[in-house]
Amino acid sequence: MSIYEILNLIICFISVLVGLLMWVATYRTLKEVQKQNLNICNSMKSDTVNKIHTEHQNIFGLILQDNELISIFNQLDGTNDLETKENIITTLLLNHIRTMFSFYVKGFLDKDDWTGMQNDIKDMIMSLPFIKKRWNEIKCYYTEDYQDFIDKLVTKGRYFYKNEHLN
Repeated sequence: MSIYEILNLIICFISVLVGLLMWVATYRTLKEVQKQNLNICNSMKSDTVNKIHTEHQNIFGLILQDNELISIFNQLDGTNDLETKENIITTLLLNHIRTMFSFYVKGFLDKDDWTGMQNDIKDMIMSLPFIKKRWNEIKCYYTEDYQDFIDKLVTKGRYFYKNEHLN
């Protein structure tokens, strides 16, 4: 075998090696871009949920400030002003808790923060009977995992959701 043939084999080997290294680098880059895109997508979803939640707060806030609208709600559901306001506020709180729960499940809240939030949620539900009453009336409208979370939190205390490994 001549020196040129040996050099040609070495060059071919180096070319294949460089090609493999470039493929690995490209694969890693694509995986990283995929991860970044997923993070961007999750961030956009969270931002959307937050905006919807804010709009709900604004709408309910306007209703709470308008006695005429409160009277309409009273007539529709047979309650008095105080009960109607309690129902609206409780629904707002439960929707807010649902948003926090969703953020935790998706890994946007760390375990320590979530632990503190759970303590606050349980204290609020246990200390304000109208919240517990309203929860029992409307919980069927929420997802099963959220219903399970609230029910276990109230009955058993702090409850780490099954996806706690995300943090």
